Amino acid sequence: MADPQAPLPSSISGLEAHPLSGRQLALYTELAREDKRLADIYRGSIVVLGDETNPDRLALSAHGLRELMEKIARYRDVEVKSREGGSLTDQANRLEDQWKGATNSGNFSNGEWKGDIDSPLRTFLGHVAIFFQWKRTNRPRRREAAAEVLRRMEKSGTSLPPRLREMNAKTWLEMRDYFENISHHNDRSHPDEFGEWMGALENFILERLQPRTFEDDDAIDRLLREAGGRR
Repeated sequence: MADPQAPLPSSISGLEAHPLSGRQLALYTELAREDKRLADIYRGSIVVLGDETNPDRLALSAHGLRELMEKIARYRDVEVKSREGGSLTDQANRLEDQWKGATNSGNFSNGEWKGDIDSPLRTFLGHVAIFFQWKRTNRPRRREAAAEVLRRMEKSGTSLPPRLREMNAKTWLEMRDYFENISHHNDRSHPDEFGEWMGALENFILERLQPRTFEDDDAIDRLLREAGGRR
């Protein structure tokens, strides 16, 4: 893990061509402390997204952000694999196709099943069993790995209750799946929506790499008191 007191790499300069917002610069700085390659992946995503002449900018930026999340996991010696066999939606779509085949059964009529289990229905029930086995095996494994990534990213040393760890892991995976789907052109996204997801990811990572200190809280309290005094 990078030393938070270590000097920044000299290569952090030279951002004039594509200025970063305050939040982006803070995250870029923390990523550069970890490894310049992480910072470059993040900055590349920002540069691509800002090029409005590029019709595929959302997918390309999403690819970079997904790579950033994956590489951060590897830096913490944890790998969060993509779902084997695709997402839950992919699996459900396959099961729906099998269901359509099962309805060709002679025992299915007017939305009702009657008679014995024949070959089409038996085949479908087999696919249902496979689907639930995939769900039991794949989803918990990914969430456990994501929770471990987030635990190792925390610089505050705070130990969260299991319920909060699970909620954070779920959020991390939802963000990862969003960027993965956009990068693969599986989903469409509006630039405003994409920006909201990107901002959420930036805040999520920054909160762990650069936890707020008591000094931050004191400064916020002071500003609130000053604002209250001006009313």
